[in-house]
Amino acid sequence: MDNKKLEHPSKALIVVRLRGDIKAHPNVRKTFDLLKLTRVNHCVVIPKNVNYIGMLQMVKDYATWGEAEAKTLTKVIKERGKLVGDKPITDAYVKASTTFATIADFATAITLGKAKYKELKEVKPLFRLHPPMGGIVSVKRSFVIGGDLGNRGPAINELVERMIGTPIPKVKRVKDLKKWIHPAPGGAQVQHEHKAEAKPPAKAPEPEKPKPKPVKKAVAKTPKKAKK
Repeated sequence: MDNKKLEHPSKALIVVRLRGDIKAHPNVRKTFDLLKLTRVNHCVVIPKNVNYIGMLQMVKDYATWGEAEAKTLTKVIKERGKLVGDKPITDAYVKASTTFATIADFATAITLGKAKYKELKEVKPLFRLHPPMGGIVSVKRSFVIGGDLGNRGPAINELVERMIGTPIPKVKRVKDLKKWIHPAPGGAQVQHEHKAEAKPPAKAPEPEKPKPKPVKKAVAKTPKKAKK
């Protein structure tokens, strides 16, 4: 997905948790609880305001976020959104529960700040996503220096779309060449290329060498003493 400028500044943020918090500060764990992000690869949609941005700064070493696009938000609600009882969200349900006719209209209203996702009746506040297709670069560096953490702006939509689809097994997910484009400070774009390490060919097992037969040592017999 191209990171084009939005027709309107989005007033909603998509937040995705990328790391666990085993060794995290208690304040980080508490913030994740408030955001309803209790597990890795879980995602939430929140309003873009000062209070939430302050909470995101607390978890910036464990999560990534950015401005939501209506197209991506529509897709994630349709495919990963759930009601109580794990029931899917449909256009008919949105029409019956809100003033919007379709999921797309509801998603657009969220990005415009005219609605909140949690206002949908009996909706679960989070989305359970898959690990991203193609993998990620690093969960120890921020996005602006080539990693995956922190604020990534509209690029969050590309990440979420890779996390919506069917997961690929870890062994098959690695490609010979990956290209990741990250916006560097100042607006320039930096392209990183990651090549998969070639594994050395497996060595054929060496044939077993025959064990040498043990050689018996000759024992010199002592002469018997003559009787007097």
